[in-house]
Amino acid sequence: MSIVFKPIEPQKMSLRVVEQIMDCVREGHLKPGDKLPAERTIAEQLGVSRPTVREALSALEIIGLVEIKTGQGAFVNAVDWNNKKAEALALLGEERSPFEVLEARRIIETDAAGLACERASAQEIAEIEVAVQMLRDELATHGQWSEEADQQFHLSIVKAARNSVLMDLFVLLTETTGRRLWARAKEKVHSIPGRSDEFLHEHAQIYEAIRERDPEKARTSILRHFTHAEQTLSAD
Repeated sequence: MSIVFKPIEPQKMSLRVVEQIMDCVREGHLKPGDKLPAERTIAEQLGVSRPTVREALSALEIIGLVEIKTGQGAFVNAVDWNNKKAEALALLGEERSPFEVLEARRIIETDAAGLACERASAQEIAEIEVAVQMLRDELATHGQWSEEADQQFHLSIVKAARNSVLMDLFVLLTETTGRRLWARAKEKVHSIPGRSDEFLHEHAQIYEAIRERDPEKARTSILRHFTHAEQTLSAD
């Protein structure tokens, strides 16, 4: 008799975090209204990173299983957790991690900014300037900028690098930014007082470095921007 084994698929760590939290609710260790342990505590007990825990909690919040109160923590909602399990696992299984997307974009766009300094035409540099102004105008009018305006800024830099492979990778990564986990992450960033103004200043610095055709300054500026964004998502 021949035995046919099925391939074992790797599971995202955030999925495992969700399953453990759901187990605690089903087993009665956590009840509606209870506050979940702090992200740092969950991360230490499960042996995972805090971004992984944050990603899991964001998924649980999106589908209504927990409520995250700024400055207070995450609280268990009174809903049927059993019927929501499939939705929670599907959300995390289908969507890319915002933290991984930022990490990949940091790697790609850091070198793209350097190449843009060397290859961009005057028209392409002008397009980056227009994109910065769009961010500035939207922030002044609405208190934050749209995802489209932010993408236009970063797209104009990658375009100016004149590398079709980098462009394809950028487009692939930005296709994930319309998803629910990414939207929740962006909402968190813009909810922090003064943070959007700081990011606008960083965008302007990146543009200035490219306009001056200073590759080292451009790479340093965009690396600082992505590092700041990652730290913001990971912070309490």
